[in-house]
Amino acid sequence: MTEEYSDLELIQLVKQNDSSAFSELVKRYRGRALGLAYSWVGNRHDAEDIAQEAFIRVYKGVKGFREIADFFTWFYRIVLNLCRDYYRKKKKINLIHLGFYSQEETDTEHIVLDKIDAGITELSPDNNPAKTVINKELDGKIKEAIAKLPERQRTAFTLKHLEGLTIKEISSIMKCAQGTVKAHLWRAVRALHGLLESYVNEER
Repeated sequence: MTEEYSDLELIQLVKQNDSSAFSELVKRYRGRALGLAYSWVGNRHDAEDIAQEAFIRVYKGVKGFREIADFFTWFYRIVLNLCRDYYRKKKKINLIHLGFYSQEETDTEHIVLDKIDAGITELSPDNNPAKTVINKELDGKIKEAIAKLPERQRTAFTLKHLEGLTIKEISSIMKCAQGTVKAHLWRAVRALHGLLESYVNEER
């Protein structure tokens, strides 16, 4: 049963043209690919195209994959490259609402994101009939703000706060030091806070 194999064992079987092994990889990672792509492109149709193309590239490039690397790191990098290509072509993206909290937040991130969350809470108190409308408007502002981030800041922020990856995993995907990832995250959060602060203050 291919379900019992590790990713690397499946890769070895795929290199031997085992279609069931490739199907298992698709089963394991299709949801992640769709989620990551959707966070960049903002619609399911294009996200599905990106996910499909990512698996096509995996299949075509699997013989060049070295087992010393993690499959998911290689795969995420493929998906992100396709997302960047889409972004550069379209020039605009719409991002789905992000869950801002994760288990590895730095103190600075926690403080800044807490303030943003507090602004959302104040804008949308319980039992307020305008809650849905306000949330939707603020969500749109958050999407716009994230879309304005420089590419590497947006990549780090998305991988951490949407995908829930660790700093170590993100550094491997982005091919940079862990300290650099933390710097991108800190700058991204600071930029988002600045972009959203004026809107939150206006609505208070």
